Amino acid sequence: MHRQQRDEGAVREESGVRGGVFLAAGFLAFAVVFAVWWVGPGLFAGQPTASGDRVVEATVVKPAPCTEPEATATVRFSDGAEQREAPLNACGHGEDERIEVAVPESGEMVHSADAVAGYPGWYLPLGLGLVALSCLGGAVYALLITRRSVS
Repeated sequence: MHRQQRDEGAVREESGVRGGVFLAAGFLAFAVVFAVWWVGPGLFAGQPTASGDRVVEATVVKPAPCTEPEATATVRFSDGAEQREAPLNACGHGEDERIEVAVPESGEMVHSADAVAGYPGWYLPLGLGLVALSCLGGAVYALLITRRSVS
């Protein structure tokens, strides 16, 4: 009779340990997903163009080889009624190649619109889902470790 009571006590203790592990793992998973969400879209997706940037089509006037550090090409684009030239912070484009550039309000240096536009909007939910799955995997691993050590 005493042995049966001891076994029941061990089972209660083991289920209490499991419950605590699940609670801690669940809280940690929630905290990780919340922290990743708080960091924002920049973690899994690029930043969209700044609100003052205009995207226009430009022609490469002077290409820049990618072998030079800080390579800067020159592009020509129409800014309203006038044609303008500006430095492009990129390399590897051919002469007379047509590309889309983001022109900031200052207009000093333009950037490739593809590089500034970032990724599609569905990357953030996908990234958060993957983080949540990894948290679930960690919780299962913690369960397996505690099950092994209690037995």
